[in-house]
Amino acid sequence: MKLDKKAKDKRNKLKNSIRKKPKVIKHNIPKLVHACDTVFSLYIRFIRDKDKPCITCGRFYEEYDN
Repeated sequence: MKLDKKAKDKRNKLKNSIRKKPKVIKHNIPKLVHACDTVFSLYIRFIRDKDKPCITCGRFYEEYDN
């Protein structure tokens, strides 16, 4: 039984799609870590320790460096 050209193309397309490996998403880990660190630092400064003194020297400052 001979297949016509459309049926052959469809069958070959299906076979090729099954054989393909799934795409692997590569993340840039250092950039993700930096972004998470920035958000966490902002949370500590402006929400959690907003009205608390410096953890090192015990003085109150309007702006903290770290």
